[in-house]
This record gives sequence, C-alpha cells and structure tokens, in this order.
Amino acid sequence: HSSDGLVWSGPVPSGIGLNLSPMKFVNGIAYAFTQASNTRMLWKSVDSGESWTQDYVQVGGKTVDVANMTYGKQTYVAATDAGDILTSTDAAQWTVRHRFNPMNYTNLAYLGDTFLLTNGQSILTSIDATSWQEDSVGQRGDILNSVAFDGRQFVAVGHPGLVVLGTQA
Repeated sequence: HSSDGLVWSGPVPSGIGLNLSPMKFVNGIAYAFTQASNTRMLWKSVDSGESWTQDYVQVGGKTVDVANMTYGKQTYVAATDAGDILTSTDAAQWTVRHRFNPMNYTNLAYLGDTFLLTNGQSILTSIDATSWQEDSVGQRGDILNSVAFDGRQFVAVGHPGLVVLGTQA
C-alpha cells in the first residue's frame, strides 16, 4: 500500500504469493486474485491493504473460482473461470445470472452506468448485471486487456496494439 504513490510497503500474507492480478477496490474493500496450481484464490482487505484475509465466493454451497469482480448499482458482480457471471447485494450470497463458455476474463468494470466484461476478442455489456450482450471486436489473435470510460465513450485496449472505441450502451 502507499499513501502518496511514491513509497510502497505492506505485508504479503502467507500463501498469497507474489502474483496478484487483478486488484480491485469494490465498494470500499480491496480484492486481489492469485492463481496457484490451477486454483484461483481471492484475498480481501478492509483496511486499504494493511492486512489481507483469504475470502471465498460460494454458489449453492460450492466454492467457485472468481477471476474478477466489480461493484455498481448496489450490486457486486463477479466473473468465474467456468464462464458464470454472478451477482450479490452483500458479497456473501451469490446468484448465477448468466452463463457463457469458459473464458479467460481480462477485465470486469462498472463504467458509465454499464457493466463491462472483456475476454479475448469479446466485450460483454449489461446495464442491470442480469442480461448480457456479447460483441466481438478486433481480429483473430487480438486480445482485449482493459476498458476505460471518459464520460462520452468507452476505450478498450489490448494486444497487438488493439484500440477499440464504443459508445455508452
């Protein structure tokens, strides 16, 4: 953690490893994701990264591997490696809202009143986190990594030098 962006420090909890990706602040809580032996681990910090505890997302009593998470419209939204999009109002009780083919999700965000999920050549969008639309962008071999919103349009970037513009849903 850092208070000024210049000096960084902080504990790395036992078992968390050094490969944290992605990290999100979701409704005031920091979440970080790691992968070890084909299993994703979810870590959470309620004190701005001072301390971390392992957390779990369960659906129907079964722990699921969360690849990414965001928050918007009083709803937590999580994407799993199995291709599920989950929602929760309290980050404790989760419901499967949509199921796609298993995907390598690269980014999940709530931007400009829209939920966006990227993977490879696809951008999935939703205004309510329950109904999702998938749009293919780029060409074979392109990989989307991240999406941002400037108040007017969305910008998605990736490999190899891919830049895609889109308007609000």
